[in-house]
Amino acid sequence: MIDLHSHILPALDDGADSLDASREMFRAAAESGVDTIVATTHFSRQAEADYDRVFAETEAVAKECGIVLLKGMEYDYDRLSEIPPEKLRGLGGGRMILIDLKESYIGSGVNALLFNLGLKGKTILLAHPERLWGERYALNLAALQEGALTLQINAGSLLGCYGPVARRTAWKLLETFPRCVVAGDAHRPSGFRFAACKEALEKAFPAGNARLWLEENPRRILAGLPALPADKDDFLFRRFRRFRLTNW
Repeated sequence: MIDLHSHILPALDDGADSLDASREMFRAAAESGVDTIVATTHFSRQAEADYDRVFAETEAVAKECGIVLLKGMEYDYDRLSEIPPEKLRGLGGGRMILIDLKESYIGSGVNALLFNLGLKGKTILLAHPERLWGERYALNLAALQEGALTLQINAGSLLGCYGPVARRTAWKLLETFPRCVVAGDAHRPSGFRFAACKEALEKAFPAGNARLWLEENPRRILAGLPALPADKDDFLFRRFRRFRLTNW
């Protein structure tokens, strides 16, 4: 599986605090079935200045653990004005940018941002909207002009690690939004919950959707291709089944 969102580079943000901590995270990722990780450090001017050096040091550790490590960055929406579009680090060096909106609602400038970045050849992956939007998810989706937008859902949200509201919202977004990926957003070894998440998705959705969200769409994004929509056939039945499986 491919993880497009992680905080695994040491001492650059609130993720791993040392190279040994990064090593433990790589081992946990491998045990959970992950073989490729994008190191999406929270953007700051200091993190940007140190990123390439720390990445090179950490990449050697990733290889020891059988992990392919790729470059990226997570950007807060309210700091994007500080960075020229051509300087944004796309996931795996591609054109998709990981953005955290930081708010529980779609602000007036969001659609303009998406449009302007699109003009620059960029596409957007919205980081963990289920943790931001909560029960307002339907209102926010209605206010959002989709364009080439893709949603990144945290594996931990689907498993209830961020509480019942984030869990309900995460499952509903997978049902209602066409283009999604599931990623870890891991800050510690315990953040890699891919095996358990894959099992839950395979029980709740049509065959192939788990692979789409955890493998195929991330692979397409890294290749510069658009994410594909999920198969929504038989979702009502699957939703009832999930009710029983996940204590909905």
